Amino acid sequence: YLTILAYALANSLNMNDFGPTGTPVVYGTIPGGHRLVGVIGSNVQWHPFEFEEQGSVAFVVRQFTKVQNNNLDRWGITMSGKISKNINSILSKDADANNAYVRIFNALARGDHLLISGATGSGKTSLLRALIEHVDKNLRVVTVEDTRELVIPHANRSHLLMQRSGLNNNFDYKSVVDLIVRMTPDIVMAGEVSVSNAGAIWELMRSGHGHFMTTIHAETIDEAIGTFMSRIAHTTPHEVTDRERVKEEMLKRLRVIQLTRTGEKRRITEISK
Repeated sequence: YLTILAYALANSLNMNDFGPTGTPVVYGTIPGGHRLVGVIGSNVQWHPFEFEEQGSVAFVVRQFTKVQNNNLDRWGITMSGKISKNINSILSKDADANNAYVRIFNALARGDHLLISGATGSGKTSLLRALIEHVDKNLRVVTVEDTRELVIPHANRSHLLMQRSGLNNNFDYKSVVDLIVRMTPDIVMAGEVSVSNAGAIWELMRSGHGHFMTTIHAETIDEAIGTFMSRIAHTTPHEVTDRERVKEEMLKRLRVIQLTRTGEKRRITEISK
């Protein structure tokens, strides 16, 4: 039904290339003024155990509602003239205790961007899956991966799939950025930072769209930041011309969690301030 709806909307917009092998994303407005975005085909994927019936389609509808209250107190402006502060703003990264548990769970509570760093086999993806279990299950989650690895317990979720081995349609990382802006997720989770997706990840991290969680292959926090910048440089070199400034901004925006593997033991060895 949703696939038929997507094609009907695309036809009304004269999208001649809409479909799994063309442009798999359609944006539009449905009766009542509600904004809609639909994605179909191989770029949407589910694990077999998640649903009994498989369907490669994801839809988001942003409901149009008439504003009932135009007073500025809706935006935190009060008669006293003071700006209301969210309680989470009290818990800043700089104020966190030098305690691994506190730093991680305060970061989750605040919605900090998390970058999990480690060598191959250090448990980066496993830690990412463990952390999402501790996040409010009512939040909206979007995952972006090259291969489906992330299992999300949240009911309100969508899984977007990118193929490193060559896309067979017009769905690229620019499309992902535009799509996520319209989907307005609370959390965005990506597979490992790569040459192809680093620029898009950094753009989303700076744009205020969701609490971003991803991984990177590096052996220290400094190396993780340096590798992130180097991968951004492959697609958008102008973004990292001043590497010292970008490093400072990354450390301000990100909480980096460093993992190390010794034999069969995987341990968190450092967490950025």
